[in-house]
Amino acid sequence: MNILILSSKEKSFATKSIVIAAKKQGHNVRVLDPLKLASYISDIETGYDRIYDNIKKEFNRIYLNKYDVIIPRLTSLYYSAHILELLSNNAKLYSVQSADGLRIASDKLRTSMLLSAAGLPVPKTILSNDTTANKTIIDKLGGLPIIIKTIHGSQGNGVSIVKDAMSAKSVLQTLRANSVKYIIQEYIDYTQDIRAIVVGERVVAAMERTRMKKDFRANISLGAEGKPIVLSKADEYLCVQAAKAINLNVCGVDLLKTKHKTYVNEVNGNFGFKIQKITHTNIASKIVKYAVTQAENKTKHTENRTTYLKYNDIQSELQELRKLTNAYDYTFFKQMAKKHRGRNCTYTNREQITKTLTINNANDIIKIVSDTFNIN
Repeated sequence: MNILILSSKEKSFATKSIVIAAKKQGHNVRVLDPLKLASYISDIETGYDRIYDNIKKEFNRIYLNKYDVIIPRLTSLYYSAHILELLSNNAKLYSVQSADGLRIASDKLRTSMLLSAAGLPVPKTILSNDTTANKTIIDKLGGLPIIIKTIHGSQGNGVSIVKDAMSAKSVLQTLRANSVKYIIQEYIDYTQDIRAIVVGERVVAAMERTRMKKDFRANISLGAEGKPIVLSKADEYLCVQAAKAINLNVCGVDLLKTKHKTYVNEVNGNFGFKIQKITHTNIASKIVKYAVTQAENKTKHTENRTTYLKYNDIQSELQELRKLTNAYDYTFFKQMAKKHRGRNCTYTNREQITKTLTINNANDIIKIVSDTFNIN
């Protein structure tokens, strides 16, 4: 199978891991930087949309029929997601991650909203433009400390803990003055911080992260430590449902556990691959296997659909012939002969030979039907 990896970081550990896994499984792989691709949206109704490669400052067309499946590793999401969307929606290439799902996961507010709408437990979250309601907001979240997050951000960036009212006022005023989009969340005094990787409808790897000294965050990218764990069935269910809520078949899900409750904190579309080393799980291999299986199933579905339509066409033709044969009392054929008597009917028979017959009676109509009726 021919796999297209969309990645701006071809030499990253994640991208190289996927390439190695795909080649070991016997697939052809190509890595393309989505930031160096250009989309062409045609004005032709039947579809003529294309992708061009501008890596060498030359617009060379990429022939998409050479690829069977896409595995994205997207950064600079605004541009890259549009490239992915054209490939998957317009060119109909299967992608293990949807552009919409990646956009949602990059937006902490939308993620929280959709997780909540799906009935999943999330930290209490407030979005407000009211610059005078800081005390009310803090009270609604259960008091200090509170967490302030920029809506877009990853690897712990843009996440702050605020422990007193004066700091809260100062931070919020600064964010508002600079038109930074943010949300305010309750502080979860967790006992476990968990990152789980979902592929399809399974958690394929999970680790517990230990927060750093003098830091409330537990991001591996910032120096936190991790150890492999096995999730309970309940926690695995939460992760899979979170992935479905965001519309991502492949993603990282972050859980915060307290003594009494488990929260879905975030969903990550472009999760870090250090978890692969920590858990000693070949996550790349599992992603490739899933991508190939899904692409094959899509192809089989298309083939089955085509066969189904052909079968229905045949059944329709047979039904029409039965109508004719059931009318063999000549009533139908007599009416047709009367309507077209004296006219020359030119038709192509089953051997693709063109013939002409003058219609005089019902038998002539029957002959034309029997000569031309054919099931391919």
